[in-house]
Amino acid sequence: MSAHTIWAIRGDMPPWQRHFVCAMLNKLWSFPCEVAMPILVKFMFRHALVGYALAIVFVAALLALDIGGIAGLMRDSSSGILALGLLIFFTGLTFASLQMGIAIMSLRPEREEDDPDDHVPGVPTWEEVPVRAVAKTSKLRSRTRR
Repeated sequence: MSAHTIWAIRGDMPPWQRHFVCAMLNKLWSFPCEVAMPILVKFMFRHALVGYALAIVFVAALLALDIGGIAGLMRDSSSGILALGLLIFFTGLTFASLQMGIAIMSLRPEREEDDPDDHVPGVPTWEEVPVRAVAKTSKLRSRTRR
């Protein structure tokens, strides 16, 4: 084993490099190397897969219903397989991005025990302050009343 391999296994590298090195070691030499995938990476990967699955269902429904004659165009074209692959890939990319965005936006911030309300630390709070406002009458208004 080289010094670089030991260095990678010890965990002195960023997580994405550790995963890459361990995957290569497992694939090339069946080297037993396991690195736990970070929780947020699993979270994003899981939601990306859900998005791609929804995209495949959407494309299947699109082709089954032959909306806009797209299934007939793909069937009659010589490059229909390429069109199908591109449609699935880019629809999957869109749906996966949408699904990951929804998942991230629906995360709640972690709450501390001593903070009973929904105040997020570091975000300013707004308080209602009574302000007296005096309305000025315009010259146009005073002329119309006469």
